[in-house]
Amino acid sequence: MNSQAKYTFLLCQGCLWCTTFTKGHIEKLKELDDYRINGYLRIIESLNDEINAVSKKILLLAQEDEMAKLLMTVPGIGYYLALLIVSEVGDINRFPAREKKVPLMPLG
Repeated sequence: MNSQAKYTFLLCQGCLWCTTFTKGHIEKLKELDDYRINGYLRIIESLNDEINAVSKKILLLAQEDEMAKLLMTVPGIGYYLALLIVSEVGDINRFPAREKKVPLMPLG
C-alpha cells in the first residue's frame, strides 16, 4: 500500500484525529505494516505502560489516605479526584468552623 493509500485508509478509519486508540484501531494500524506507524505505535504502548504504572501508584495513595477514602464514597468521585480535592484543601482542621469549609467544595 503506498503512502497516499495509507493516508486515505487512516482518514476513512477516523484515525488521523483520534485522541485515543482503541485496540481495534491499533490492530488495523499494525496491519498496514509501515515502519513509521509501527514506531509511533511502540511509543504509544510505552506511554500507556507509564500511565498505567502511575495510575496504580495514585490509586494506592488514595487507598492509604483517610480523607480520600471518605471522599470516594461520594458518587462520581474517584481516586484521582479525591486526591486532587485533598491536595487542594490541605489540612481540613485549619478551618475554624464547618460553615467555612462548605463553600470550598462546590460539588453540586
